[in-house]
Amino acid sequence: MTPPSRPCRVVLLALALAAGGAPLAGQTAFTTPNVVGEFRATGSEDLKPGQVTRYTRGRDRDFYVDVYVYPFQPDSGCAAGCDSVAVRKEADDFVNLIPQLLERRYYDSLRVVSDEAIELPSGSGVLRGRYLRLTGGMRGRAVTSHYYLLGAGDLLVKARATVPPDSAGDAAVDAFVRGFAARARSTTCTDGPSNSDGTTLQIRLDVPAAELAPRVEEALRRLGYDPFPLDEPNTWGTVVVVEWPEREPWQKAREGTHPGVELRAQVKDARGGRSELFVSARASCRFAGALGTDGFELVAATELIAEFPEAGKP
Repeated sequence: MTPPSRPCRVVLLALALAAGGAPLAGQTAFTTPNVVGEFRATGSEDLKPGQVTRYTRGRDRDFYVDVYVYPFQPDSGCAAGCDSVAVRKEADDFVNLIPQLLERRYYDSLRVVSDEAIELPSGSGVLRGRYLRLTGGMRGRAVTSHYYLLGAGDLLVKARATVPPDSAGDAAVDAFVRGFAARARSTTCTDGPSNSDGTTLQIRLDVPAAELAPRVEEALRRLGYDPFPLDEPNTWGTVVVVEWPEREPWQKAREGTHPGVELRAQVKDARGGRSELFVSARASCRFAGALGTDGFELVAATELIAEFPEAGKP
């Protein structure tokens, strides 16, 4: 897996079947966080279609959760709730696959000890699915295996972790999955996904980074973003926002469906006890309004910069 440099954005072509059998195509941008509690994304891989991202707990490379995001082919007769149907079928198929996993020696032993329906709050509403807890052995050691499968509209989200049999480990995996769901965001792209790398602005302030950093996090929250820390010091990403704010800077931009936007803010020390603030805004979907995608991103980045009117040019 290659290491991600910023929150992952999976852009998938999601296929659906109308009642008459004709294929309908829509595109969904699914944005995942880089950091969830004590877990950090340490690698990702394209599945074609879809993506898998590995989240590792702290410095323990042996304790990780793999999260898969991918489209599914609905049953031909499905008209509504197709992701729930897909979840039920795929979870059942996984249980039926256990004898093959044992035959291929992926596990020494494995059995389902609980199977329950779950509902997890997310940035896009509620994700519903199934959670299977399994116990067994792997390479001579006892293990607990966790299998979460969630429906997200025209996508499925699967989290897999195999850990030592320990209640604290089980709680850590569960907390990760709930935290991941809360920060993940799926956006249906009416005009197609954005191919923008984002728009970045930079300002310099006459205060040290240690003083500026908490003000930046406060400003993000004041503007309605949900910030979370990234790997680099004094750096935050945000959960994707998909609703039009009522604030003045957005009045001229409000046209049609909000394309979804995430911010990345970083504070660095500069010479003479000063600091620099870098703000990047990136749209999830292409914005078909008069501003275009670049103009939309510029409004989002400028709004955060405007929270610091005392700033000078870099």
